[in-house]
Amino acid sequence: RLHDIVFACSQSNYSFTVTFVVEMRTALILIFFDSWCSSEANIENRTFKGLFDNNTKCFNDGINLCEYGDHDSLIRNLEKLTEDYPGFARTGSIGKSVLGQDLRFIVISKNVQERDMLEPMVKLVGNMHGDETVGRQLIYYFANHLLFHYNTSNFIKFLVDNTEFHLLPTMNPDGFEMSNFSPQNASPCTHRSIARKNNNRVDLNRNFPRVKSKNVKNLQLLLRGRQIETQSVMKWIMTNPFVLSANFHGGAVVANYPWDSQIQGQETEIELLLNHF
Repeated sequence: RLHDIVFACSQSNYSFTVTFVVEMRTALILIFFDSWCSSEANIENRTFKGLFDNNTKCFNDGINLCEYGDHDSLIRNLEKLTEDYPGFARTGSIGKSVLGQDLRFIVISKNVQERDMLEPMVKLVGNMHGDETVGRQLIYYFANHLLFHYNTSNFIKFLVDNTEFHLLPTMNPDGFEMSNFSPQNASPCTHRSIARKNNNRVDLNRNFPRVKSKNVKNLQLLLRGRQIETQSVMKWIMTNPFVLSANFHGGAVVANYPWDSQIQGQETEIELLLNHF
C-alpha cells in the first residue's frame, strides 16, 4: 500500500502544476492540475476575482473557478455531481469535524455502485490545514472535470473506466471556515494562521501515528487520544485497499515521501522499517 505523498504549491500568484504518474499493472494514471495558487480563501466575499485581469475566464467545465464557496455549498456541489451523473458518482461521509460538519467525499467510477475486481482505488485528500485551501478547490474541480469530460475525452474515459476515485476535498472544514483571504503578493505561508488547525487548535498533519508508535497492530489503541477528524481518516484508510494516495497542502514547494520523519542523528523511519524487515 502506498501512503500519502504531500504536494504543495508555491504562493506566487501564478499558475502551478502538480503531476504524478503511477503504473498499476494494466493502468497508467497521469493526473495533471493547473490552477492559480492562493494559500487562503476569501470566506466573506467568496471570491478572488479582483486578482485576475479582465481577460481571465472564470468559468470552465460549467463551474466558476474564481469563487471559494463555504462548506455547505461544497457539499451541495458534490451532491449535484451525483444528481447529474448518477451512474458515475456517489457521495459518502467518513465522519464529522469537531463542530459537527460533515467530512464528505465523492466516489467516481464507471460503475460507482459496485467496484470491479482488482479495480485500483485512488484517494485524494485536501485542506488538512484549514488555511491551505488550494487542494480543497483542486479536488472538487478534478471531480467535476472527470465527470464533465467522460464522453468527450478518451483519456478521461480510460481513467474513470479503470479506476475508482475517492475524493475528500476537505479534512478540516472548521479551519477552512475560519480562514481569511491573503492579500496579493503575500509572503509564503508562515503556518501561524488560527485557521491552520482544527477547532481544538490541533495541527491535524501532526496528529497521525508514527512508524515507531507502540501497538501499531491495534487500531483502537492507535485511535486513542487523536482528533475526531484524524480518527475518521484513519478508519477510512484501514477499511479500504487504496493503492495510491495524495494529500494536498499549500504555501511552499514540498514533496514528502512515506515515513520520512527523522530524529537528528538517527536513521529515518523508512530506514528503520526496512532494517526491521
